[in-house]
Amino acid sequence: MYYDIHSSFQGDVFMNFQYLINCVHENINLYWITNLNTKTNHLAFEFVGQHIWATFLNQMGASNFVTKRDFVEMVASMKKQCEEVASHFIIKLQGQFLAYNLIDGFGNVYPQYWLQSELETKFATHLVVLKYAFY
Repeated sequence: MYYDIHSSFQGDVFMNFQYLINCVHENINLYWITNLNTKTNHLAFEFVGQHIWATFLNQMGASNFVTKRDFVEMVASMKKQCEEVASHFIIKLQGQFLAYNLIDGFGNVYPQYWLQSELETKFATHLVVLKYAFY
């Protein structure tokens, strides 16, 4: 339930997790609830009439409630990280496969290649691509 003693759930918050045991994901909702102690809106998970405040560890390692500003920053950070991962993944994929024009040029190894229409023009184009890539 926690990484270390500072981020552990205690008391009523820990007891609220008992409600999650038999709760399906469709019954857990995210709401912005006004924290009466701080008079600010905080993100909370609500289920079966109970709620658990959403928290995060700040740069100093302290646990904080998630405010709307924090939430916007987290979403922006996650989008940026996902874009970076996708970009690296695409680069890796591109490195694993030949360029389309080379794959098209290698089509001449198949018998059906020689049966297509406009063969002379296509073969000349493919030959130029292969010569440029490997000569």
